[in-house]
Parts: sequence; structure tokens; C-alpha cells
Amino acid sequence: MPGTLLGSFLIGAANGIGVPYFISTASAKAGRNAATTVIPALSVALYIAQFTTPAIVTVCEKILGSVIASVTSYHVAILLSLLFTLWCVLVVDRKPAK
Repeated sequence: MPGTLLGSFLIGAANGIGVPYFISTASAKAGRNAATTVIPALSVALYIAQFTTPAIVTVCEKILGSVIASVTSYHVAILLSLLFTLWCVLVVDRKPAK
């Protein structure tokens, strides 16, 4: 139960902080057209990601579970989060394509 509460808090905090940041950053970069182009696409991407994450974690758990017997969905979620964080750090340093 404490793990569920902590997880719910962390997910809520990430959505409460991250989503407004993504939307405001996209709006600032896209200008006036953001309301009809960038923001709807970003919202759809975020909701699809929330919907598909359990399926992705389950598939990864089955794949990793065949190699390492004690792998749980929590381990997979942590691993995927760390990989995504690393990817974000590496992408930030790139210059945008022209």
C-alpha cells in the first residue's frame, strides 16, 4: 500500500509539473499556430503513452523475466525510466535540425 501511494504521488507530481511545462514550451516555440497544431498532437501523444505503458512494461517484463527470474513490472518500469532519462539528457545537447 505505501508503494502504491508513493507511486501515485510521483505520477501525479510528474503530470502536474511536466505536462504544463511541455505545453508551454511547445506553445512558445510554435507561436500562434500551436493551439491548432502542436498542443493537440502533444496531448494525444501523452494520452497514448499513458494508455500503452502497461502493455509495454508487460512485454518487457516477459522478455526480461525469461532471462532473469526475479524481474517484476516495478523493475522494468524503473529500468525504462532510467533509459528514458538518459535519452532525454543526451537529446538536450543536440542542435535542432535545420
